[in-house]
Amino acid sequence: MISYLLFAFFPNIYVIIALGILISIIGSLRITLFGIIIRDKTKDCSVAKTEGLIYTLSNLSWLVAPVIAGFIASKYGIKEVFILSAMVLLITSILFRFFKIKDNRKTKVDKNLLTPIKEFFQDKKRIYAYFIGGGIDFWWSLIYIYIPIYIFELGLNEKIIGYFLGAVVIPLVLTEYYFGKKAGKKGFKKLFIIGYSVLGIAAISAFFISNIYLILLILILASFGAGMLEPTTEAYFFDVITPKQRDKFYGPYNTTADLNAFLGRALPAVILLIFPFRAIFIFFGVAMLIFAFISSRAKEVIEKK
Repeated sequence: MISYLLFAFFPNIYVIIALGILISIIGSLRITLFGIIIRDKTKDCSVAKTEGLIYTLSNLSWLVAPVIAGFIASKYGIKEVFILSAMVLLITSILFRFFKIKDNRKTKVDKNLLTPIKEFFQDKKRIYAYFIGGGIDFWWSLIYIYIPIYIFELGLNEKIIGYFLGAVVIPLVLTEYYFGKKAGKKGFKKLFIIGYSVLGIAAISAFFISNIYLILLILILASFGAGMLEPTTEAYFFDVITPKQRDKFYGPYNTTADLNAFLGRALPAVILLIFPFRAIFIFFGVAMLIFAFISSRAKEVIEKK
């Protein structure tokens, strides 16, 4: 909250860089601790359903907030957007205290920082969960980085980017709770395979299509496949570890999101040095099919059983 207020009143490039680094560090703490608290407060038979609800609400925010921010920025200015954001964070912290969420559990922490990472990759189930969990972050690099660049490259209005990014979220809002609930009852494996296959086929299909609007439509529809993955991959990880391992291994597991987001941005950039832009559709398509294959080798988990 304080960082956002500083953003508003000190629009200096050095302040922005420093605060950006600080927010990234705090963000990693929030993601890790929030996930553990959610898992601790959720019954073993409904982890996927709870994750589905959380991601549905999160994506609903991603759908609504940019609209509000865009309206305020156009009418009042960017400064007011950061002030409003700080107010929302203040309200959030007040609500967190108001609900009196108890978190009294304490665990023994490894003094060696590398020990949990080393031990994490000594179990096959955790390794599969790690790779499966990162694929969706790899995919979002195409949607949020390279498709906007492609739209600009074709000379289209920047409003098209806004419409596209807003539309991509809609299938997630509509389906993530349903797929999370279904995974808990029927199992994860089939959803992983179908979800990644849908993304892979969509990306490869986009390579053979010249109409940009049809490409955008295909990628928007592909979000139904993403809806099978985003709320279920983390739930699957929690289901293949024991309660005592949550604090120890959830941090190392979360690195898959950042690692795959980085690879999803860096590797296509290298490809674009050699091949035309459309080649990255094949790259992302093949990558998603590889994630689908990895999913087929993972152990099935059914929470209701």
